[in-house]
Amino acid sequence: MYSILCDYDGTLIKDNGEIDDKYINELQEICDNNHFFLLSSSSYNELLNFKNKYYLNINIFSLSSNICLIDNEMIISRIPKNIINYLIQLYNRYIYTAYSESENDVVIYRYQERLEAFYPKGDRKIENIIHDDRPSITFAIDNECTDSFYKKIHSLTLGYKSLGKDKNRELITIYQKHISKSDGYYYIKNKYPNDKIISITDSIFDYDMFEKSDIKIAMRNSDMELKKRSDIITQYDNNESGAIRTLYNICHLK
Repeated sequence: MYSILCDYDGTLIKDNGEIDDKYINELQEICDNNHFFLLSSSSYNELLNFKNKYYLNINIFSLSSNICLIDNEMIISRIPKNIINYLIQLYNRYIYTAYSESENDVVIYRYQERLEAFYPKGDRKIENIIHDDRPSITFAIDNECTDSFYKKIHSLTLGYKSLGKDKNRELITIYQKHISKSDGYYYIKNKYPNDKIISITDSIFDYDMFEKSDIKIAMRNSDMELKKRSDIITQYDNNESGAIRTLYNICHLK
């Protein structure tokens, strides 16, 4: 049996977010016969919907939502609501909007239609104050105060990640404790010490988990630097189900 650390976008799924029907059974067989971990910056709800859509026996690490689903147990590190509301009060005049996704809902502060593309899909509550502790929250905040905002986040010992910016604002996600892909590696190593660990991805930015694994697989569509450091390069890219086909062979299911 293997423990598999698998990236999502550009690796497991096609560019359209789907899996070819003819490889669904193979993926299900891989997941049923191994310990399969899906690690991604995609939202928790997106990864959970993927798991349920294809009836997959997988564990989830959602880096952006700061939520894990491991052995059907939810693991969440939350920011206290009083800290979030303190930040909202302190930077109120500079906040365009903010959103936060939990395992049950999506809360939006100061909703703006022109930022619709950034909001997670699903049921949404428009709020003027945050009423409960949140796993993470993303602010669209005016560029004029981002330096001050970053210093304040640092002083509160919170983690943060910039999701991008335009001429007016920057999208900044804050969280209580950073969930990284290397966290996935250490979790597996401790829980399944006798498993060989496979990691498969298309990005050099995942190298913190990649370098530690027993079998390192780079996607055909991955960057050249990652390919140089890999043990295996898939024969097919993500749009040709290269990850599933390669894992199926390695796990001796064919």
